[in-house]
Amino acid sequence: MEKKLSRTKVITDFTKKIKRFKKYGGVEPDLLRKPEKIETEQKEFSKEQLEKNATETFKKFLNPYEVFGKGSAIANQLEKDKANIISAYNLHKAITQLNQQSENQDTFIRHFTIETPLTKRDRYTIGEDFVYLQNWFTIIYCKNNPDFIPILEKEEKINSWKLYFLPKEQFNPSEKDSLIQEIITNSLNSQK
Repeated sequence: MEKKLSRTKVITDFTKKIKRFKKYGGVEPDLLRKPEKIETEQKEFSKEQLEKNATETFKKFLNPYEVFGKGSAIANQLEKDKANIISAYNLHKAITQLNQQSENQDTFIRHFTIETPLTKRDRYTIGEDFVYLQNWFTIIYCKNNPDFIPILEKEEKINSWKLYFLPKEQFNPSEKDSLIQEIITNSLNSQK
């Protein structure tokens, strides 16, 4: 008799599930959540994950020897990268000033290329770490008041990368890069 009841219960439960399934157009009710709600949940997760990753990655640029240890090849390379971006900035600024001080307005430097190992490093060209070096430069080195922002851009025609500096007024970062900068700034402010 008990077997019969359990079979009956199983059949009843199954029938209820079929009716519910049909009621919602052949889709489980849990899967009917509004796409906006799903997108919002994904953005919240993405922002949370980005916040964690951005903070951890920026610490590597801020204090590489503290994160990787003294004598670490990675820490040494990050310090060289920071020195390279400062050197590139100084070259750019010197050329810009020289151009402005030229007595002959008809003769000027129109184009120049700054050669730097930064344009050949996968961490910046293939990876997404350039935004962290860029933020270290603008927030830490320039004390949040740079004249120019470093930009790393791919030159499709010759399949290489170039580093140039854009006046800060013309700088328009992507939404993700803006969010990373906001996260870094907030993290630094909370440490004060």
